[in-house]
Amino acid sequence: MLDKINQSNFGEHNLILYEDAVTLNKICLEYCKTAIELLNEMILILPYHESVSNIFQSLKNTGLDVERYKLQGSLVIVESKKGYFSLTNELVDIMIMMLLQRSNKLGKSGLTVFSDMGLFFHLNRIDDLIKHETRLFCSSSSSIYHNKMKIFCWYTVIDFDLLAENQKQDLLNGHKRVLRAETY
Repeated sequence: MLDKINQSNFGEHNLILYEDAVTLNKICLEYCKTAIELLNEMILILPYHESVSNIFQSLKNTGLDVERYKLQGSLVIVESKKGYFSLTNELVDIMIMMLLQRSNKLGKSGLTVFSDMGLFFHLNRIDDLIKHETRLFCSSSSSIYHNKMKIFCWYTVIDFDLLAENQKQDLLNGHKRVLRAETY
């Protein structure tokens, strides 16, 4: 799975189906460490099933200099609830645009976004989820997005299976690739 994520290109909007949080965390942590240290990427993580503090601590445990990259602005982790359902529903878009500008300013190769979509299911906001994913797919074809950003949307298999067939198809059509995380 990590190989497939590593092979993703900027401009891709991909969907990751996973069975358990342990598997997802392992993949995310490994990719983030490599992306920041070796690939010169910025990272934005929007978790739902894992707390922000736990992700920072887990990244520290990999040996990543979390404080350095937080201060530099190369590592940003924001609860998905704050990102998607704050006072303005465009907070995620605003963060992405600011991070892309910062990425250019710092000479980074681009921005990778990991977003856990579980909150939309928990709040029963499936229509908002479909609208967001469709809008994101349309936005990712614009030049600045296309050249400088990779997006990975995380879905539990259980949540994804709750969707109606037309909703599943809308989501599948809105992503370049669907990756299935094998359980560790």
